[in-house]
Amino acid sequence: VASGIWTEIGELYPYWNDINKTYVKGTLSMITGDTSTDAQWYDEPTPTEDGKETFGEITLNGCELSRSITVSWKLQEMAMDEFIPYIQRKLAEKMGAGLGYGATHGKGQPGSADTFKPEPMGVVTALEKQKDTPQIVTYTKDKLSYDDIVSTRAKIKGGYSAGLNIYANATTIWTQLATMKDNNGRPMLISDVVNGQGVIRVLGNQVKEDDSMLDGEILFSNPSRGYAANVNKELSVTTENHGKLRNTDYCGYAIVDGNVVTYKAHALLKASGGAEKTVTK
Repeated sequence: VASGIWTEIGELYPYWNDINKTYVKGTLSMITGDTSTDAQWYDEPTPTEDGKETFGEITLNGCELSRSITVSWKLQEMAMDEFIPYIQRKLAEKMGAGLGYGATHGKGQPGSADTFKPEPMGVVTALEKQKDTPQIVTYTKDKLSYDDIVSTRAKIKGGYSAGLNIYANATTIWTQLATMKDNNGRPMLISDVVNGQGVIRVLGNQVKEDDSMLDGEILFSNPSRGYAANVNKELSVTTENHGKLRNTDYCGYAIVDGNVVTYKAHALLKASGGAEKTVTK
């Protein structure tokens, strides 16, 4: 059952699926490069100057994710052939919503004055927390332009172009991206008939429908190189029977954490005034 759930989670929330994950028990600390000076050219008598390197550090703790479904014994007995697929679909939907939310909009570790529980640091949250938000571009709703797209794409450093995708929910894809035209009046969103029907691209980057994104948000991101996730405990499913109530609890459980490795691999384009709906966890 757990294997089927992981498969469906990846299909529903591709951003989570595109992240390269580690599976280290306990707390994982990672050193990240921040800025670095280039090498210089010298003549023979001139000594080499010291380069300047600055480093950051991210720490991934274990954040608990859990979701339970209660099923009556009558349902189990009367619909046995459909029971396991039903559990897979429901737990995948709910666990996937939690993982998708965590990777894109998770709040991170709570401070002393916060009341929320520990969550992964979502990439959108991290970009919005940056001073002066240099990786965010805003646009007027229903007036998304070619210049908006190009300005956002320009914020991604060249080294992260391979593996760069665009993530948005269905509403944003079909009401904003699909109606946008370039400066010559041609649609920006095109179907890729060479690599397969149903694959759509903007500026050569694949557009992926992800339900964890809010209305009006368009995320340019290379999650495989710009985001790190550590899975302390892979998804497991436990059951508990209740005789008097004649039902069974099916509980999905995982321990996961994640954070942004480099801001240069991400850029966010969002409608002015902010997103208009809340992600369902």
